[in-house]
Amino acid sequence: FANYSQAAFDQYPGFLKYQEMFNEWWKYRDDGIEQVSGTYDEYFELAKTVYETIDKESYPDAVLFGELSSDMDGWTKPLLESGLAHFMDAAALHRYGVSYGAENPVHLPEDDIVTSEIKKIRELLDANGGADKPIWLTETGYTTTINKYGVSEYEQAKYLPRLLLNFISEGADKVLWYDLLDDGVTDYADKGATHEYHFGL
Repeated sequence: FANYSQAAFDQYPGFLKYQEMFNEWWKYRDDGIEQVSGTYDEYFELAKTVYETIDKESYPDAVLFGELSSDMDGWTKPLLESGLAHFMDAAALHRYGVSYGAENPVHLPEDDIVTSEIKKIRELLDANGGADKPIWLTETGYTTTINKYGVSEYEQAKYLPRLLLNFISEGADKVLWYDLLDDGVTDYADKGATHEYHFGL
């Protein structure tokens, strides 16, 4: 994977500048047989290997993101205490305004829930050698699916500026909305997975 990451920079010099060192390892990985949860110590070794492999002399502006999570005690805290901040240029966080998989999801732009995570990450970074590392929300958004995870397009538009304001006011350097266009047209009221198709602005 580290060699793939280097090859991507070589393939797109001057175009590729930001790279997240694996997407949501904390959520799952595919071992070829089934999807199983990836552990923080596995991810630490992966990120460290990627960071040490990328030719930063050739690509001095490259930004390599360490993948943090809302699971502070089970993922983010032990990762940063293990020294991840020394092997990343910035911290990446994915934070959506609803708990997918919840039986009764709550849609929230509630300030205290969302922004408290950024405050905690900032504290952990500062205490573990990452005081100079910015925090980027590399995924956030609201789906407009018709099932229980969705909001209306009006609500999506209303929540967007509030989320941006909350994140940035609490210390996030950049916020990336997921995503620009819907990925598909399928929508079922009783199938939660289709919410993935409807994050587009």
